[in-house]
Amino acid sequence: MHQASCTMGIFRRAPHRGPAVQDSLAGGTATAQAFESHPVADVKGCAAGHVSFSDTVLTDRGSFKAQQQANAAAGPPAGPEENGQLTSAGDDSLAGSMMPHSSAHEQEQHQQDQDQQQQYEPSAVEAAKGPGAKEGGMFLDEQELLSRSSFPIPPERLVEMAKDVLRAGVHKCGKLAPDFTFSAPFIGPLNPQDFINSMETLNLDEPFPDMAPRIYHLRVDPLMPNRVWFTTRPIATNSGPLRAKLPIPVRPTGKVVELPPQTSSLSFNEQGQVVDFTMGYVMDRRLGNTGGLGGAFGLLYAIGCPFPYPEGHPWQSSWQQMLFNTGNPLLQVSMFVLDRAASFLLPNWLYTAHARNVP
Repeated sequence: MHQASCTMGIFRRAPHRGPAVQDSLAGGTATAQAFESHPVADVKGCAAGHVSFSDTVLTDRGSFKAQQQANAAAGPPAGPEENGQLTSAGDDSLAGSMMPHSSAHEQEQHQQDQDQQQQYEPSAVEAAKGPGAKEGGMFLDEQELLSRSSFPIPPERLVEMAKDVLRAGVHKCGKLAPDFTFSAPFIGPLNPQDFINSMETLNLDEPFPDMAPRIYHLRVDPLMPNRVWFTTRPIATNSGPLRAKLPIPVRPTGKVVELPPQTSSLSFNEQGQVVDFTMGYVMDRRLGNTGGLGGAFGLLYAIGCPFPYPEGHPWQSSWQQMLFNTGNPLLQVSMFVLDRAASFLLPNWLYTAHARNVP
């Protein structure tokens, strides 16, 4: 009974948390806190009642301070990496003791991991915008993109090479690569020989001897650094006959033909050969006097000798589109049903025919 009362008396008489609380949490015990807050006489009184603490605690302040110094020299107790638990604290000032103990290297690595997690990770779409994207992909920094290019021919030289090919005539330049292709809105892709044969058959220099291609705005594509884009607005007078292997040549009309602006391109390989030529893609079909057609299609239509198929004539709205554009919900639903049924019932070549082009 005396043993229990002495023990309880020690903890009951504690008036406050002594300054040793902070030190005890760094390596002491709850029993050491009690002895820091009470006179040594209390300890001796309990010892007289056969309560012995000599094996577990220090019995005077001097030896307790010596133990604190020894604990400080030995470093902090085993952290959660060794015992699998976190040290808890009941005081806000000791909240840091909830964190696991780690070495300086581990803390540095942890900070680096956090910094990497905070770095912005772009979505697939944003990544596709490229390093030169500005204002959320609205504009591209062309110079920056071209400076990153690995294509061996610099942009200025590539533009000059394109001009040389255009001066000579693409089909006569002698620089077509074996894998060259030609494409236009309704033609191609054609291989080198088919392209050369088509150009020689048309021989547009004869019916339009004063042809002025009016080429401008030559520039290298920043996303395809081997490709030179340019714009053309050809104008010519039909002062010669059109033969084109026709049974009867078409007599000249004397008409001045002005084509709408068209975008074209030349692509090169690393050896400086032309690997691709595109032309005739109209930018504004309202301009010119060719019905909105570009290339040879526009020239021949303007002089009254169009190609004998729908693509050789100006575009006009189909009856399906006109019905759909009335805004009538019933007609719109009917057009969807009709279109889906036609895609299943009609052969592909018929369903995809250019019915919108009319003579």
